[in-house]
Amino acid sequence: MPGGAPPKKSKTGLVIGLVAGGLVLVLVAVAGVVLFLRGGFGGSGGDGSAVSADGLQVQQDDGSVVLAEPGGTGAPVVEVYMDFQCPPCKEFHTESGSLLDDMGSSGEATVHYRPVSIFATQGGTMAENSLRGGAAAIVAAEYGYYLEYQDRLFDAQPAEGEEGFSAEELTSLGEQVGIDDPEFATRIDEEVAAADAEVNGGGAPSGSAVDALLTATDAAMARYTGTDALAGVPAVYINGSSVDPFTTDLQSQILDASPGEVDTEPR
Repeated sequence: MPGGAPPKKSKTGLVIGLVAGGLVLVLVAVAGVVLFLRGGFGGSGGDGSAVSADGLQVQQDDGSVVLAEPGGTGAPVVEVYMDFQCPPCKEFHTESGSLLDDMGSSGEATVHYRPVSIFATQGGTMAENSLRGGAAAIVAAEYGYYLEYQDRLFDAQPAEGEEGFSAEELTSLGEQVGIDDPEFATRIDEEVAAADAEVNGGGAPSGSAVDALLTATDAAMARYTGTDALAGVPAVYINGSSVDPFTTDLQSQILDASPGEVDTEPR
C-alpha cells in the first residue's frame, strides 16, 4: 500500500505486499520458518449437506470446495487460491472464472477452489475484509452455493482501505444467491465477530470458518516448495504444479494434463 507502513510478517511466516501502478500478483514469501497450523475445520452450519443441488459443488473437510462431475474420474485437478479482498484475484475471476466453472461442470477438470486470507496479518480494514469475505464464502459452501456466492463477493469487493463486507451485506449476498435459511444470518454474524476478534482481539474461535480460513492459508504455504512454492495470489496449480494464472492458454494446459487426485475429503 503506497505510503503506508511496511508489510508485517505473520506468525506463519507470510510477508505480504502490494505494488502500485498496474495489475500484479499479491506476493507472499516464507523465509526459513516453521509453519504452525491451526486446528481443522469444525463448522456445522448450513443445511447439513455441504453439496449443491446439482451435486457438482462439494465442500471439503478444510472448508474448500471441489467442483466436479458427480462420479467423474480421470480429470486433471486444478487448484485455485484466491483472497476476496485481492484486486488481482477479482481480475483473474473475471477473466477465467466462467472457463473454470464450465470445465469443472462438464467433467473436463476437477476444480478445487481453496480460499485463503493473505491479508489476515495486515491489520485494519484490509484484514477484516479479507477474513469476513473468505469466512462467508466457506459458510455459503455449507449450503451448496459457493460458486454463486464467490461471484457476488468479487462484485462487492471493497476498495483498498475501505471498510466493507459487513454482516448485513454478506447476509444479503446469500439471499441473492438463494440461501433463505435464517440461520445463515446468524452464522454470518458469528463469523464477522470472529474476524474482528482475530484482527483486534484474542483470535478467532477454534472451529469457526475464520479459523478454517487461517488454517488453509498456513497449509497452502506449507504444501508447495521449490519452483511450485505459493508465491502470490491468485495462484493456480494443475496436478500440483503451478501455472501462470493469467496465461492465455490456461484451457489448453488443463486439457493436456493427466488425471489428478484431490488431496482433501468431503465433509
